Amino acid sequence: MRGVRIDCVVIACRDPARLAAFWGELLGYIRLENFTDSIRLGPPDGDGVVLLFAAAPAPTANNRLHLDLRPEDRAGTVDRALALGATRVDWGREITGWTVLADPEGNEFCVLQSRSDYEHFAAARVAADPDRLRSDNASSRG
Repeated sequence: MRGVRIDCVVIACRDPARLAAFWGELLGYIRLENFTDSIRLGPPDGDGVVLLFAAAPAPTANNRLHLDLRPEDRAGTVDRALALGATRVDWGREITGWTVLADPEGNEFCVLQSRSDYEHFAAARVAADPDRLRSDNASSRG
């Protein structure tokens, strides 16, 4: 699909901090900027797969891993996915920055906000709390 890339692989888990610490040490990954309760890790040079560890009380085998897609046009990407056979997933949370869908076999994936919308959002959050990322990185390797 043009104008869309995989942003990260999401790993649903009971203890995101513990699992992120394990994979961070094993892969030599560092903690990346993130504005949710999940933990985002990636390679220090930025060249490689980004992992996001998200809390889930009892992850099911079918949804322990899923893709987050970063489109140029979120609404257009959602419309195209629906036209190709995806369905909307009601996941019980009101977040307007992304849409949860399922592919034709029921595998869930998220269509996040566009890169430019995310960059504006992130800049505003960092401006409001410039020490947030620095303190997250300082504690990410333990």
